[in-house]
Formats: sequence, C-alpha cells, structure tokens
Amino acid sequence: MTERFALLTLSGKSKPIQNPLFAYECVDVEDINDEKIYALDFEMIKKFNPNTETCPVFLNEKDIQIAQKIYSKFDVIVNENNNINKWGISYVTQIHMSGGSHLFNNKEELQKNGYKLNINFFKKDNDVYIPLYEGKYIQNYDYRFASFENIPADKRFSKKPATYTPTLGQKQDVGYEIEPRYWIDEKKYIELKQKCKLKYQFQFCCRLVTNVISNARTCIGCIMPTYPANNLCLILNFKSKDVIEYSKKLVLFNAIFSSFVFDYIARQKVTANMLKSVLWQLPLPSLTYFDDMKINDISLKDYIIDRVIKLIACTSGTKYIASILGYQDAPYIWDKSERERIRTELDVIMAYVYGISHNDLSYILDTFPIVKKKDNQKYGEYRTKRLILEKYDELKDKFKNL
Repeated sequence: MTERFALLTLSGKSKPIQNPLFAYECVDVEDINDEKIYALDFEMIKKFNPNTETCPVFLNEKDIQIAQKIYSKFDVIVNENNNINKWGISYVTQIHMSGGSHLFNNKEELQKNGYKLNINFFKKDNDVYIPLYEGKYIQNYDYRFASFENIPADKRFSKKPATYTPTLGQKQDVGYEIEPRYWIDEKKYIELKQKCKLKYQFQFCCRLVTNVISNARTCIGCIMPTYPANNLCLILNFKSKDVIEYSKKLVLFNAIFSSFVFDYIARQKVTANMLKSVLWQLPLPSLTYFDDMKINDISLKDYIIDRVIKLIACTSGTKYIASILGYQDAPYIWDKSERERIRTELDVIMAYVYGISHNDLSYILDTFPIVKKKDNQKYGEYRTKRLILEKYDELKDKFKNL
C-alpha cells in the first residue's frame, strides 16, 4: 500500500514563495490529487480579493480559469484600497432581532390592544404598525415568498418556525401581501429610515444567511417596498441623484445579483453569510458598460430593465417603481411560464456580459446540485440547465458582442 502525506508550508518575508499551491475540500489524504491542486501567484489573489487579499475557494483549475476571465473584465463592487465604489452601494443592517426586540409587536398583542389588520398593516385611529421583514420571506424577484398567515403562535415563535407558502392564486392577486411575525410602530420606523438614509418607497433586500451547502441558491434578493427589515434581511442602498437613477440601479443590480453566473462567483467566497467583506469583493460591471452596449439600438441597461420590471412590479406595493420608469400598465399579473422565460433570458444575458462561453456556462450550472436535484424530481431532467443553454445558443448573434 502506498502512503500519501499532506505538507503545509508556512512562508514569510525571509523565505517567500512566488506561486504557492492550494487545494480545497480535501477531507482525506487521498483527496489531495492533481485535479485539485493548483498554483496562484499573489497578484492574482489580490485581483480576486483586493480588500482582504485572501484566496477564494477554487475546487479545480476550471474555476480559476473562469475567475481569471471574469476579474480581468470587471473590478469588484467596492475596492477599499482605491476607495472606488462606482455604483454608490452601501450595506445597511437595520434592526437586530436581539437589540431591537423592544420594537416588535406580534399579532396577538396588537389585536388585544384594539388594532385591526388591514392587508398587512395594523391600524387603530391614527396609529399604524407596519410589517417587519425577515430573510425567510424573500426569494429572487419575490418579496412574497413565505408568510406566517394561519400559523399558530406556538409554531410561529418556535426555534425553527415553519412558514406558509402562498398559493399561485395569491401570487396572482396584486393586492396580496404576506403576514409577518412582527410589526413595528410606523413613527419609530420613520426615524430608522432617516438614520439609514433610505429616501424612497422601495429598496433592495437580500438574505444574510446563504449557506452554500444547504441552499439551492446563494445570492437571494429582491426589490420590495421600504418595510423595516431585520439583520437577516440586509438592505443594499444606492447613492443616486434622484429617484429615477435610484430605480434603474436597483432594477439592474437585481438582474445581476439573481443570475446564476453571479451566484457561482459568490459561492467561491461565501461560507454561510453574505457578509459585507464578501459582497464588496464580487465583480460587478460598471454602469457605463450597460449604457454603452446596445441591443437593437437601445442600451443594454434599458433592454434589461424592460424585462426585470415585469418580474418585480407584480403587486400594488411595487407598481410605483414601474411607473417611475415609465411603465404605466403595472402591476403585472404573476405568470409562471412568462417569468421562467424572462429569468432564463436574463441568466443568458449575464453569462454573455461576464464573458462566459457555452461550455463554461454548462459547467457553472452543474455547480448547483440542489437546483439540479429539484428539477430532476419535478421534471425528470435538469430543465433549468437545458432551457438556459438552449436560450444561450438562440441569442448568440444578439449578444455575442457583449
């Protein structure tokens, strides 16, 4: 029997190593093999993570090749060394579940004090309590993903509370809103909004907890009304000169953030939480890139916005963002097949934007085992992958110059 050993070499300034070797997810000594071992120079590591100068988790040479292609095309979201933040993004943690618990009011407490539930607001005379959002309520392009309606109190406040999944009929009702576990006094929330510099009626939120092992997707976020959010439902704010610029940034970022390619890149850095140090070091095209690129004589930015708006402006609570951008026919009725078609095209667009080839995109989609498993259980095939790759080939002539 041949014995195999692993050697960890620590180096310093007196004995530098130019191209150290790396290997990840090696549970046993036998896992350390040529397929997993790769070399990276320090300049490339700094390109991937300029703020922390740490190495992402690359499982093989293929991951490195794709990453090098992407990071040579686009810089990270926020480069702290150069003080560059081209999108003007800020990371907002609004209310911590422990430190802010004195602000929370549950349904039973409010009803006992004479408040009546009106859609998802509790009201009595001139007093209003508005819903507190948690990360579990949202999914990509969907702020009505989960609810606590009809869930008894003993289950609502258990260690791992089970949520209610809204029906298709409820999703198609533009007036439907989910029922949270807690509500907050509107007057106190206005103070919080001002403190967090949230000026508009809608915001982009994403989940903090995005474990890459247990979650189908890592980057989970959506545009939603400016409800208060807890620390597990992060708010990304965008510095803008006016509400139109703000709206365009949110919609465009939503498309990028929700794409499989962006998610794949994030998975090389995220362990369990979407921390600011992780998010800031993900590659993001500049806004001018989307303005300069043209599709059928319109900017790529407007081309994308025209599609994303159909996904997000499907409720009375989000139709305002559509009207700001000139879409007066919102809200749009939730249509599963139409949403699938639009999301498939957006995934393809982002693959072309990031310079991903057909073969690389096929590889990337195979790194989402839970998506694949669910598709196989439901359709008997990895349907998501097939649709995206078919659309990639179909739109090749339209997007090949991106």
